Amino acid sequence: MFKQLTKKLCVTACFLASGVANAALIVIDSSSEFVVPEDVSSISVLAIGGGGAGAGSHWGGGGSGYLAGGVFSVSEGDIFNVTIGQGGQAAACAGNSCYGDSGTATMFGDLLTADGGIALSSFFTRGGAGGSGGGGAGNMGFGGAGGTGGSDGVDGRSYLGGLGQGTEIWNSLLTLITEATVTAGSGGAASAGSHSGGGGGGGILIDGIGLLGGQGNSQSFAAGEGGFGYGAGGGSGGYNGVYQVGGSGANGVAIVQYNSVAVSEPPMFAILALGVAGLMVRRRKAQ
Repeated sequence: MFKQLTKKLCVTACFLASGVANAALIVIDSSSEFVVPEDVSSISVLAIGGGGAGAGSHWGGGGSGYLAGGVFSVSEGDIFNVTIGQGGQAAACAGNSCYGDSGTATMFGDLLTADGGIALSSFFTRGGAGGSGGGGAGNMGFGGAGGTGGSDGVDGRSYLGGLGQGTEIWNSLLTLITEATVTAGSGGAASAGSHSGGGGGGGILIDGIGLLGGQGNSQSFAAGEGGFGYGAGGGSGGYNGVYQVGGSGANGVAIVQYNSVAVSEPPMFAILALGVAGLMVRRRKAQ
């Protein structure tokens, strides 16, 4: 599904220039095709994979999807198959061996791939890796919050947070899109109570809007919350004598921005000159 926002780059100023250029921003949140429009020779693409699910019981949160982006030369009519990464599904069971699924990759043709966030595949380990890491497990104590903007997840009482891509990488990639405000979503919080699960890694927001990773279940408010944003990781379940399931990861997204080729227009002084000439012609005819 495409969500398109077209903004004119000039209003009054365009009458003083030799042409008019439009910038378009397209948000793709379901798998589809992108066809390069007429007069477009370059596109900026930013994508995030699906978030990993949080583990069951009281282990680590899922990592957010990885972030990828770039500026690419294209030709009018080029077709790119766009696959949007799906958030990992939480496990149906809730015991120590119930981890959930990792997220899947967002792919923009053969131009780029943003891998999905990782869900735990064993207990007694750190939170899930991803673009932003999942929070570490509390096990016998407090859990750790999910990472934000490429950071590692926060360490829990018992286990480390998951590894993130790095804040410098995220800060650089987020600047690719200028026609909307793309920011890092917050990581999911974790409880300070005993046997807390880790929070999910944070994804990305578009003008403050995004999805939410699933919150882990708990009877004692010890579950980790899901991260905020497209591609956010799910929170882990808690434990209070009964094991609880984790939360699913959020789906990813792809953002495309392009500038159309300027269309020539006569400068203002030429318009004024033509106007004066027209008046002179009309006066002569009147005589």
